[in-house]
Amino acid sequence: MQDPRQQQYPAPPAARTAIRLMYAGAAISALSIVTDLATVGAVRAAVVRSYPHLSSGGIHRVELVTLGGALVAGLVAVGLWLWMARATIAGQRRTRPAALVLFALNTLALLSTFIRPHTSYELIDGTLTWLAGLGATVLLWHQHPVPVDSTASAATFAGPERQQHQGSAL
Repeated sequence: MQDPRQQQYPAPPAARTAIRLMYAGAAISALSIVTDLATVGAVRAAVVRSYPHLSSGGIHRVELVTLGGALVAGLVAVGLWLWMARATIAGQRRTRPAALVLFALNTLALLSTFIRPHTSYELIDGTLTWLAGLGATVLLWHQHPVPVDSTASAATFAGPERQQHQGSAL
């Protein structure tokens, strides 16, 4: 007989959808890195529009800081999205407050897009990422993501590979 604390529970529907949204957020964040690299010229044009008084060297520095910040933020975002999805699959209770904090930071990042040089691609990527975060956060807070039974405090969700093996898809 299996110890109840080690038993695998299927994820509730809201948690499964939240996990899908987290993976979508990771994919959007990865695509935004590619978009940032592919639209370097548009970033330069946005910097020139926002700071017409800067010299060529100053424009280049602002462009580098803007692109470098976007790339670092994109890599961190991909990592956080994947971590949140895995933590949710594992049934960790800290995912709900962590998702809320990360969503608040994502909201601030989206708002900051309007006060710095940006391209329309950045605005679209930021909005799509924000919507994925909104959906995941709302769904995680919609219901308890892990069983409430005190004997199952260490229980985890059956991950996607386990659920497919058991005949149900995530």
